[in-house]
Amino acid sequence: MKKKRALGRGLSALLSDSHKVPTNAQSILDLPLAEIRANPLQPRQSFDQERLEELAASIKEHGVVQPVVCTREADGYRLVVGERRCRAARLAGLEAIPAIVREMADVELLEVALIENIQREDLNPIEEARAYSYLLSEHNLTQDQLSSRLGRSRPAISNTLRLLALPDPIRREVESGDLSAGHARALLSLDSESQQMRVWAMVTQRALSVRQTEKLVRDIQEETKKAAHQKQKKLSPDWLQIQDHLTRQLGTHVHIRPGSKGKGKIELDYASTQELERLVELLIYLGERVEARPSLGVL
Repeated sequence: MKKKRALGRGLSALLSDSHKVPTNAQSILDLPLAEIRANPLQPRQSFDQERLEELAASIKEHGVVQPVVCTREADGYRLVVGERRCRAARLAGLEAIPAIVREMADVELLEVALIENIQREDLNPIEEARAYSYLLSEHNLTQDQLSSRLGRSRPAISNTLRLLALPDPIRREVESGDLSAGHARALLSLDSESQQMRVWAMVTQRALSVRQTEKLVRDIQEETKKAAHQKQKKLSPDWLQIQDHLTRQLGTHVHIRPGSKGKGKIELDYASTQELERLVELLIYLGERVEARPSLGVL
């Protein structure tokens, strides 16, 4: 049996005190569906039509068992919680729906809608990530504050937000449910979009599990490191001669590591503090001797 994800703060917490859901039946109103507008901050963007029709059939038989939550606006009401119920009620031919009316700020509207959907596991990972991103940017919240308000761990929020960095085709696959968030997070470990796209194609073609995908990514990363190391080892004959000459002159192994755009590193091996001190003194001495002399001119 699949367990629901536990949240530290739920709807009851966000609707507590002045926003507490009343138990008094007189506090529940029958609002005309025509006057209820969808919440523009609703994080959930996709609704399964077949499940909506099933809910509509249940509503025809039993009515709307749980009231929706709305906030009052100048020309009607804005829906906070219960968009599936509203949509299904319209499909069922209802003209009104039981509702609780509460005053809420925009940040609370999104928090309540987000928490309801997370608790019901109705959001896909991309919708959840977009909602987190909106709360962080539009309401100047930190990830720690968001973690506290939503009752989600900071790593969970951070890992979900990372999904927004996926290339568009992969992100659409996650949003549609054709690719899991676990697969997507494994792909994000790769350095470039081109690598991510290439491995995604392999994952799809081979129908790899998340663990198999993680192993494939690790193998590719190891191959990339080895290739970079081998490429770094390739020196021209002139530089190999200079490297050998420096090794003899300094009495320790010298490694010339060429990089890109003419940059690179020269590394000296030493086995003890005493040897390091000897090398430092020798380099200072040699530097003083050749300071005024022209460069070797070997390129």
